[in-house]
Amino acid sequence: MNQRISTRVGMIFAGLTVVLLFCGGAGYYSATRLSNGIDYVTTTAWSAADGSMESVINIQKQAIALGQLASSTNEQRAQELTVKIQEAIKQVDESTARMKATGLFEKELLERLDKLHSDFANARSEMLTAYANYRANPGATTSGAVVQANRDFDAITPELLQFLNEMEAVGDSKVENFTNEISGIKSEAYGAIAISLAL
Repeated sequence: MNQRISTRVGMIFAGLTVVLLFCGGAGYYSATRLSNGIDYVTTTAWSAADGSMESVINIQKQAIALGQLASSTNEQRAQELTVKIQEAIKQVDESTARMKATGLFEKELLERLDKLHSDFANARSEMLTAYANYRANPGATTSGAVVQANRDFDAITPELLQFLNEMEAVGDSKVENFTNEISGIKSEAYGAIAISLAL
């Protein structure tokens, strides 16, 4: 009789030990997944979405500065605006590099982005050259070049901005997907903790 009771008690303790080990393992696994998920959201996925957004902002800055440059007759002001444009170009290059480094975008998307960036850069260079020529030598010829450069720039800019907005949406969806996954992992971890405390 005493042996049966001690056997039962031993089995109960063994069972509790197994359950506790299982809960501890599940908690550790969930905590590791949660940590990795948070790292992913705050680094890789965020860089994808934020890189697209920063590119949009700095392309818009270039467009605004170019518009101001078109109406500027002051050479010093023109130089200041040109510096602003160069700074915005640098920011776009950096944000685009961050987007590409995430590895979240398909090759076709990145190739399309490179093509649009190249077309945009060419149109921007044409505008800068046309404005500089017009300021140096106002006339029908240089005025016509400015009009054509504006048309080319106005044609490519909305297309590039729209594409970047689509890429930002892709990055945002990655953040949202992992945020939802993190919520699930938290629930698993809380469940394991609750079971452990109940025991």
